[in-house]
Amino acid sequence: MLPSLSLVYGLITLPAKLFYLTLQFFTVGTVFTNPTAKKSLVKTLHNGLCQHMGRSIRVQDLQLVHIPVSKLLGMMSRTLGRLPGYNEQYSDKEEFACESRWLTKNITSKSSPIILYFHGGCFAISMSDNQAQGMANLYDAYKLRYGDDLSILIADYSLVSEGCTYPCQYNEATSLYEKLVYEGYTNIVLMGDSAGGNLVLNVLSYLHEKSNHHEVMWPVAAIGISPYLNVSKQEFKGSFKKFNKLDFFNYDMTSYFGNLYIGGDEFLNDSPIVNIELNADKVDWKDIPVIKNGDLLIQFGDHEVLTDEILRWCERAELTSRHPENIAIDIDGTHIGFFVTESVAYGSIENWSNQYCANSVLTFLKSKLK
Repeated sequence: MLPSLSLVYGLITLPAKLFYLTLQFFTVGTVFTNPTAKKSLVKTLHNGLCQHMGRSIRVQDLQLVHIPVSKLLGMMSRTLGRLPGYNEQYSDKEEFACESRWLTKNITSKSSPIILYFHGGCFAISMSDNQAQGMANLYDAYKLRYGDDLSILIADYSLVSEGCTYPCQYNEATSLYEKLVYEGYTNIVLMGDSAGGNLVLNVLSYLHEKSNHHEVMWPVAAIGISPYLNVSKQEFKGSFKKFNKLDFFNYDMTSYFGNLYIGGDEFLNDSPIVNIELNADKVDWKDIPVIKNGDLLIQFGDHEVLTDEILRWCERAELTSRHPENIAIDIDGTHIGFFVTESVAYGSIENWSNQYCANSVLTFLKSKLK
């Protein structure tokens, strides 16, 4: 299989893009005005790289470069292999619905804290090294700041680029959470970025529906970073229009991958699982205990295309009125700044933990973990 023409064009024009950004950085400044990004040339160039190439990728390109989580962690073992339980398998796709791997494993009892992490990537892109590094940094920073260990389990859920469309990812996410609960773990935090943030909220919705008929074990907390709420239906207005040329997560990208996610079935546009914010009236979000009790953190940038839909959902879920302190807005930040901006060229772990997105997650976790 050959790469798409759009990817080839993107690669050919990338050097010019990065050269232009470098000139701007040392003269008039770039469009990346986030306080963290604008201080670092490397961070700025990484944002520019994501912005430029995000517009070029097509599903056939992802099939060429797909890297399972186990292989990615193997490739990063030189720097991350020191982590306890690194790259150990928890669930096998052949025997269970979803493959998963421990990034860190510190299980001393059933009440040991576990972060169940769902990576982003439009439900089509495999986990990146920045996401793995960011989660490893979270472990290191939490231990450095608070002296406590975390276990981090990465869900390697099936992707659209592998031919798996909705509801495959939803089913795998809920099944993996249920497996942890079935095995007696009681101190679980859900965490996800972008499409992974969508899965975090959908696990909460699933548990809420289940609680109408059965007793459920709720996660102690949940974190959604730039959650991709409306997957298959967006309108080119508001923040989508205003930040479309700035944010690497843009209208064409969301429309393209969103349509692939639903397999072209437009009836799914009305699903509250696929398009969470547009169909928010179909789920009693405000009555979900994790949201109602202030155990959900939503973090996003105010310069990303998803800003408006995230703010609208926060209002509908009454997170804005009840727990405004749990809405962390990264000033001038673009999509998933926790990973794309802050987990690149960060220097020491202490420096990383003092950045806005990292600090808000660390502080929130400490307030919620038993």
